[in-house]
Amino acid sequence: MPKTSIDSLPREILPDIFLPLVGWDGNQQKTVDQVRNDLRLVSHLWDDIILSNPHLWTCIEIFVYGPPMSTIKLLLERSRQLPIELDLRFINEGIVMNERYAMKLLDVLWESSHRWKKITLYLEAETACLLTRYPFANAVLLESVNIDLTVQYQYDPEEVVPFIIQTFAKAPALRCLEYSPLNRPTAKFIINSELRLNTLTALHLTIPRYDCVGAALGVFHRCGSATWISLNTWGLPRLEALDDDSWSLHLPNLRILELRGAHMLGSFDCPNLQILSISPDTGCIDAEITPLVSLEAVSAYISTSKHSLQVLRLEAVTRRDLAKFFRNNDLVRIPVLEVKTSLDRHTSLEWVQEKVLGGMRERFGGCHEPIYAVDGARVTAIGWVDSRVLQSFGRYFSNTRTRALQPGLLPPYRPDDPRM
Repeated sequence: MPKTSIDSLPREILPDIFLPLVGWDGNQQKTVDQVRNDLRLVSHLWDDIILSNPHLWTCIEIFVYGPPMSTIKLLLERSRQLPIELDLRFINEGIVMNERYAMKLLDVLWESSHRWKKITLYLEAETACLLTRYPFANAVLLESVNIDLTVQYQYDPEEVVPFIIQTFAKAPALRCLEYSPLNRPTAKFIINSELRLNTLTALHLTIPRYDCVGAALGVFHRCGSATWISLNTWGLPRLEALDDDSWSLHLPNLRILELRGAHMLGSFDCPNLQILSISPDTGCIDAEITPLVSLEAVSAYISTSKHSLQVLRLEAVTRRDLAKFFRNNDLVRIPVLEVKTSLDRHTSLEWVQEKVLGGMRERFGGCHEPIYAVDGARVTAIGWVDSRVLQSFGRYFSNTRTRALQPGLLPPYRPDDPRM
């Protein structure tokens, strides 16, 4: 059988090609284990490379119907002594993991707790209480915790949440916390717990109701060291109702601000902000029918002389608002602009190329490369990119959730990459 082009690549290059595929940021449709097994079946060479490279085994996913404990121990062994990332689904679509299995699973995983670097937990109240058995002060490498809590009707959130927060507050290296859903009692516990909010560099919160907005902003207020903040406000009223100055947060260290749902841009005073991403709630209606981003507030923000934005990302912008938005000459100060929309390709593509991007290119003298994305009969995104700036934020754009419109401009990203 003749060699294919990939067969001719040096063996030492293949692990770098495989690495993005066997992490959570590299695939959407299959689990990490499925991807690893698919790659191993390609050839004896690939099988040998994957089995012999511990970096390809550092992401471990366990679902409701998990594998035998022997398989889990094998996964841990193959990562050797490298830091590992865990994604544990104790509950999925209403199905809860067997409690006895959950206890055994946690006991087996805890033997490697000194190597935990990141843990994502989808869990319900009973499993959350099981976690309190473990001294998280021993999880010395644990930097990132993502908690998605489902509280059944027979449990009061105020009885469960304190245990969870206090448990993870003991992790000495904790720098990133993601929590969903945040309500007012939970916010109070977070603020008054042993959790060192002023040492967190990343905080991502999801709130389910309008009356929880103040609670979330109260938590952010105590995160003076934060460089990355995300606020997901699903299920709230229209954006315009929340775009005011009722709250004011001064966050001098913030570099990345992601607002999904009600964006409340006027509430954030971030003089060193470099990346701003504003998008609607995923459950909102079609952007062609109703504008979902208050572009007046965004335009006013970028027209100020104080901001240091390098990247601006917007979603769900209508054609009418696009025309007005792109007339703002201050946009040329932003090296990377990505505006996601949904326009009819046959009636809008020429307009995008000539009137929107063409006119802007004349104004910024060809410094940035105009881009647009087409999916079938729709124009889905437009903007421009300075590849040097894009690469400087490689770690941010390497994530599936925040992937760049032109990922081909980015060099391969490794977990220990110091970029960003």
